This record gives sequence, C-alpha cells and structure tokens, in this order.
Amino acid sequence: MNRSRKLFLFPFECHNSTEIILKSVLDSGIKPDQILYLTPSPRKLRATQVLLTRILGRRAFIPPRFRTLGQLAREICDYTSAYRFLRDELKPVLIRRIAQQRGREVTLGYAQVVGGFIADVKRHVASEAEQTIPEILNALLAGYDKPLRRAREAYELMLEYNRLLKTHGWLDREDLIREAVGHLDEFSELPPVLILDCFVAPNRLEQQLLAQLVDRCPVVIAGTYWSDAAPEKYTLARRFIDFIDRQAGFVTERLTAEQKAREPEQFYRFPSPDQEIIGVCREICKHSAELDPADTYVVFPRLSYYVPLVERYFPQYRIPYSVFPSSPLISSPVITPVLELLKALDSDYERVAAAAVFSSPYFPGLLRLPGEESLDARNRAAALINIASRRAGIIKGRDNWLNIAERILNDEEYSENGLEAELLRDLQSRIRQAIGLTESILEPAGTLGNQARRLKQFLEVVEFGRNLETTTEWFEELNQDQKSLYDILDTLSELEIEFGEQPEPRRQFIRSLLHLLGTGMKSPEHDHGGVMVVAMEEMLGINPGNLFFCGLTETGLPGPYHPDPILPDSVRRELGMPDIEWHREWQRFHFWQVLNSSLRTPFCSFAESRDGRPELPTPFIELEPVRYPDQQVIFSDVEELLYEGKNKRSRLEKFQSLVDFSSNEAVKKVLGDRFGPHYCFHVTMLESYRYCPFQFYLRHVLGLIPPEEPTFELDARSWGTVAHQLLARLYAKGAVPPELIQKRAREIIVEVLSGLKLPEFWHQVTERVLNNLIVEFVKTETRLRETGFLPECTELRLRGTVNGISLQGRLDRLDRRNGEVRIIDYKTGSESINASDVIHKKSHIQLPIYAHLVLQSGVVRDVTVENMGIYNLRSMNLNLLVKEGRYDVRELIKAAQENAVDIVQNIRTGIFQPAEVNKDHCRKCKYKFTCGRNHDTYEQE
Repeated sequence: MNRSRKLFLFPFECHNSTEIILKSVLDSGIKPDQILYLTPSPRKLRATQVLLTRILGRRAFIPPRFRTLGQLAREICDYTSAYRFLRDELKPVLIRRIAQQRGREVTLGYAQVVGGFIADVKRHVASEAEQTIPEILNALLAGYDKPLRRAREAYELMLEYNRLLKTHGWLDREDLIREAVGHLDEFSELPPVLILDCFVAPNRLEQQLLAQLVDRCPVVIAGTYWSDAAPEKYTLARRFIDFIDRQAGFVTERLTAEQKAREPEQFYRFPSPDQEIIGVCREICKHSAELDPADTYVVFPRLSYYVPLVERYFPQYRIPYSVFPSSPLISSPVITPVLELLKALDSDYERVAAAAVFSSPYFPGLLRLPGEESLDARNRAAALINIASRRAGIIKGRDNWLNIAERILNDEEYSENGLEAELLRDLQSRIRQAIGLTESILEPAGTLGNQARRLKQFLEVVEFGRNLETTTEWFEELNQDQKSLYDILDTLSELEIEFGEQPEPRRQFIRSLLHLLGTGMKSPEHDHGGVMVVAMEEMLGINPGNLFFCGLTETGLPGPYHPDPILPDSVRRELGMPDIEWHREWQRFHFWQVLNSSLRTPFCSFAESRDGRPELPTPFIELEPVRYPDQQVIFSDVEELLYEGKNKRSRLEKFQSLVDFSSNEAVKKVLGDRFGPHYCFHVTMLESYRYCPFQFYLRHVLGLIPPEEPTFELDARSWGTVAHQLLARLYAKGAVPPELIQKRAREIIVEVLSGLKLPEFWHQVTERVLNNLIVEFVKTETRLRETGFLPECTELRLRGTVNGISLQGRLDRLDRRNGEVRIIDYKTGSESINASDVIHKKSHIQLPIYAHLVLQSGVVRDVTVENMGIYNLRSMNLNLLVKEGRYDVRELIKAAQENAVDIVQNIRTGIFQPAEVNKDHCRKCKYKFTCGRNHDTYEQE
C-alpha cells in the first residue's frame, strides 16, 4: 500500500467533514476492516459508526476499529504486556498511603490534588525533563517558602508513587499511553489506514502515541477545525495542526462550508431554569411536525445543573429523550444503602441511616428470617421501620434498636397479645437478626483491605441486589454499578496485598469509599432514543439537524477557572501545562463549535436567575437577550389543568370532597356510638375541634397522629412539659413564700431534668434557661401576691357535665383570695385571647369550661370565680380575660357551654370541614397537605 498523508481543515460550519474523509478513503479501494478510526469523543465514535453504515448502504460488513486514544492504548497494553490497571479514583488512596509511610498525615482531598499534579507532569513534561522540575521550582518559587515546600513535597510523592507502581507492575491512565508507545512494535493488530478525526489539542503524551501511529501506518488521514476567516475562534485547534505539521509528508486540503458562520437569530431569556426548560419543551412541541427527535440535541455548558429539570419536564410534554451525563457512582440508587450501612455503624445506628439500611430493597436478606422463602413478611417489616423507629423515639443507639418493640409497647400501652404487638415483636426479631449479622461480619474495623473484603462478604450474605427485576430498563445499569462497587472493593484488597497492611479507622474507610464512589463514574445511561441531552464538550464532531443551546449564563460560560493548589500558573506555563489562558481557549472553542454545529439555526437561551440569585448572559453572545414570547397553545396535560384553573378562578378546596357525614346515616351511627352520652370528652379535645375540625377528625376519629422526629434538642412541646412539671411541683403543697421560690425552684429543676435523660449539652442549656426564667417568675409572683391571691393547688383534675355531656380536664393552677378563685392556665407559646373572642367568635372555651367544672364539682367549696387567664411563661405575664367594665365571668361560662354543646353535636353528626386558613396556624400544620385548602393563595390575599 502506497504511503499517503492528508490533513483536512474545515470550519465549524462544515457539517459533512467526516463523510468527506470516509468517502475519500473508501473511494480509493480501501476496505472498512483496514481502517483504524480514532477520535477523542465516545459520542463522535458512535455517530461515525452510524454514518458509515449509511454510506455503505448495507449492514453486513467487517467494520473498522473505532477507538478513542485511551481505548487503543489499553488494547495495546492488554496485547503486549502483563500489568494491572490503577483506576483514577484509587490514585489518591495510594498517594495518601505513601504520605503516611513518610510520616505525613494528609486528607484524601490533598492526595487527589497531588494525583492531579502527577497526571499533569506525565502528560505535559517529557520523561527526561522530569528531573529538572526541582530546579525550575527553586527558581520560580524562590522566596515563597510554603508554595515551594508544597510543590517539592508533591514532586517527592510522585517519585515514590512511580517507583511503587513500576515495582509492583501497575499502570495508571497516563502510564498506559506511555507503555503503549514503547510496545507499539509488538502490536500486530494495527490496521494500515489511520483516520484521526476531530482531534483538537492532544497533550504531549498523546502526541507521542499519535506520532508513532502516524509513522507506522502507510495511509493517514487527519481532520480538524480551522478557518482563516476567524482564527481567534480556532486557537485551541492550532495545537493539533502544529503537531501534524511536524510529521513528514502531509498535504493540506481546506474544506468549505455551505453556510457562513453565524450567531443565533434570537437569544432568549427566561425568568428561571425551570421556565427555560419548559420553554425548550414548548419549542420542541411547537415544531414537532418538522423536527426529528433523533436528530435533535439539547446542550448545556453545565449539564449537571439541568439534568433534574430535564427529567421533570420532558415527560410532562411527552418528549422522548436520552441523557448522557458523567454521573459518579455515588449517585446510583444501588450504592446509597451501602454508604448508609457504613454511616450507621460509625454513628451507633443513627436512626435515619439505620432505617435506610434495614428497609433497603437492595438488602433483601437482611431482614428475612431463616426458612422464609417469600419476601412478603420481610417487606412488611421494612415498610414499618421508619414510622416505628420514630414512635419508639430512637435517635440512635444499638440497644434502642434491639428493643424497639418494648419501647413502643411500654410507652403506648398496647395489649401484649394484640395484632399490633405481634407485628412489632416480629419487626424487633428481624432487626436483632440484622444487627447481629452486620456486627458478626463487619466488626471490628481492621485494615483498609480487610474492611473492603468483609464489606463484600456482607453484601453477598444479604443478597445485595439479587432481587433486581431483570426485565426492567434499569436492571443492566444498576447491575453494572453493583459490579463497579465490587471492583473497587477488590482493588482495595489488592492494594493492601501489594503494598502491605495498615490499620484504618472505620471513619477513614468511609471517607475513602465516599471518595472512590464520588469520583468513579457509573455506567452510562442507555440510549432510550429521542432527543439527546448532552454536555457541551460531548458535541465535538457532532452535527445535529436541530440544536437547543441552553444555560448560556456568565457563570456557565466561560466557566470558573480553578487554580492549581500546588503550582501557580507561572510555573505551569514554564512546564507546558494548561493554565488560565488554555482554559479560556477551551471554553471559547467549544462554544463556537457547538453554536455552528447544527444544520438549522440554533435556539439559544439562558435563565435570568438561579436559586434567587441574578444571572447575566454569557459575554460570548453579543445579541441583546429578548423575552421568550408567550404562546396561546397548550402542549401538555399540566398546562391544560393550569389553564382551566386560571379561567375558572376556583379555589383548590372546591375540587376536594369536604369531610361532612351529616347526610350519611351509617357514619353518624358509628360516631354516635363512639362519642355518645357514655363518652367523656376532654376539654382540650373540644378546644382542638374549635382550632380545626379537620385536624380533630384525623387525630381523634381516624387516629392518624404522625410521630415526631426524635431529636437531641428540646422542641417547643418539650419545653412546655418541663415548665409545667416545674410549676406543678413548686406549688404542689400550696403557696411558697416569694423569698423561698428561687431556692425551691432550683431544687425542682434538678429533679425534673434528671428524669429527662438529656445529652449533657442540652441538660446544661435547659438548666441555665430555666434558672434565668425563675428570676422573672419571682418578680411576677410577687406582684400577684400583692393582689391578695395565693396559689391554692396545681394539676387539679376536674370532671362534670354540660347539658348532659360528660367533660373532664386538668387545671394547671388555681389561686384563691378568701372566697374568690382565679382559673390559670400555663402557656409557653405566644397565643393571646380576649373575652370578646369567647363570646362572639366562639373560641377559647378551655378556661370558661374549667371555671364551670370548678364550681360544679365542688372540689373547692364556697367560692366564686373572680377571673381566669393565661399565664405566659415566655413573657412572664398573666393575661386575664375579664377586664373592668366589660364582660363578666358568667357570660363567658355561658358562651363556652353553648359552644361546647355545638362542638359535640357537630362531632356526633360528622361535620369535620377544614377551618378557614389561618396563616399562623396552617403554616406549621402537619396535615395541611391533606385538607385541600390553598394556603399560598390565602396568604397572598
């Protein structure tokens, strides 16, 4: 075969350059299987494979070898030498180990920075020049002791790193290319025809391998971007052109484009990223008749920002799509429970982490008892874990989890033989098995490799991922992610075997695994067809028919430059490494390449704000941004619903079925039987109905009470409990002289807090706060004593009737002055009441009803109720209901009695409609998502 060398130069607007190159080779009589096709982008490889099939017009042929340079290097090394490949994410683990052996404790983050330094040196500095690096560092960093010391340390770590890899027969990514250069003569599988398509700026190491390939292949065809009309846009590609010029025998041919370089006709602005993606969806739907989804690309400079929005909105508009992000393994659903497992072990089974592990569907064998074939019982237990652990008040603690059933049964007083108790004990036995199994395999921590081996053993025992449905579209991807995790664990074990054992705390093992999973890439998403959603750099050599170039903000393009923590830019330039200028050239080149890649005029856009922060458009586009025009066309079901709601101007609750059983005799009979004359209502129950009938229905009729999330700190309810206990004990035996209150209160504080078993920090905080409040409390009590009233009793149990309705309650405090008493209720919140609300709004019945029960029951004889009020423990102020010259006590009691009768009648009739929205009440309501009230609309009005 005669030697032939040609370089094709084509502008961004030339959309058939690859087709021209392939046809020029095939038309000369060369067969496809004689071709080695190299390109830097995997996406370009795929596009060229499709293109070649179209050119040949048949499917039955022996294809060329389609490779990226990295793929070819590994193939050469696999063929010619015995080695083990060191994954990129494992490099920092080894570097950290080397630093430890040198007596230096470093983080994985720092080790990763050193790994970047080593990679840059191998890529851009010739092997023979590496020994001159210390001299260059000394010369350029003279007088900067700390940067010089850090750079020299990185260099010394590099020497030891390279020595260890060579001694043990390991190769990293850069070594693969270097090794391929040295063994290319032994590679007998090299085709005679080499095509280098769309290379732009290969580094020095890649240029070495390319030069060897060019020298050995008789026919070489290269193609890259260039235009004499606008050389400033092609500066990055000049590097590959210069490389080709140094190779002998190349003839240059310039290709022309059918269209001129262009800017977009419009540059659209949107209020937010959400609106931007909705706009893209609407534009695709608008042109669906002439737009082929398979020939449409949506491109972002920062793809990760927009992937969640694409996944949310594209299905709403029924747009088929495929996303090709470079997602880390840590984002895989199958990896999450493994990380939660390690976190639970390290945190003494912290509730959220432990619940995630025990209930994970990817650990089917963890909760399954011996002898069980079906997963039904296991799945039932897994569904109970989250809510049961909250009911048990578990924050963390191995013993708490082992006794989860006892904690709930003792606290909630369930029957020992009931169905609920049976389910809880079954759950407890499964959790005990899970903890025993976990600790028998994973404890104690040991060395890094030992922990990796035992983690893999544990995953096998609990049947990690074996229940994945093979028929689902995600099976292959999740299965591959599982294998990638096993590969990482196996490699950690191999590293320890090769480089020696070293104890590793579990926390450090977790950090190492987090790093490996965070930097290791998961298997790429399957091509589901439809619109392609890709990152900007993935578009190299791709020429779609339709292009949506989005996210074009100043922060996205040009993206931020992250300076090297080890080498300043001045040193990097001296060593031939990429610096800030290279970064700008890279951004500019890819922007113009993508902008001119499509056959039709691109749709370009940006969002004016993100997360509440304003955003500016990219300076690369000089057009004045315009607002995307509104379209009076509906493209999705969601838009249709929004349109109907806007036109009808109907509130959300009108579309909800209100809870009103007044016409349902069967329900009324059940309610009558349950809350009939025999039932004794607690006054606070009636108060809760007045607060919100719907909330009463959920809590007291259906029994739907969401358990609180257990916390270390005291919430508002707990503060109220502590304060009530303190004040109840203070006056349990009657009035205490003001001068003795402080001493007695401090003694009670110690008793109350000792029973709460708070963590030491919160114990001290609570004690200090209460001691400070006592000072103000004494002042208030002194003022009250001056009116002649003294505390008579506290926590007074009351029972009586109103119109035949049985009522009961517990009064916080009763003060007495001769034949007069005051009804006092303690509150820790900021709620205020007045007599007018009791009479006209029929609210706040608790105090007047207590007053009625005190008089009716005769627990305090020969007295009249002088007044009643709220004792606010926040402001230390007693707010009395009856003011001089206004309503008297008898009017309040009568209004509250009538209100109580109405409430009970509504309960027995089945009227539980949600109360009108009150922004103070509804904002914090745990049930607001169920009641149908449009809280946002009400708050705006």
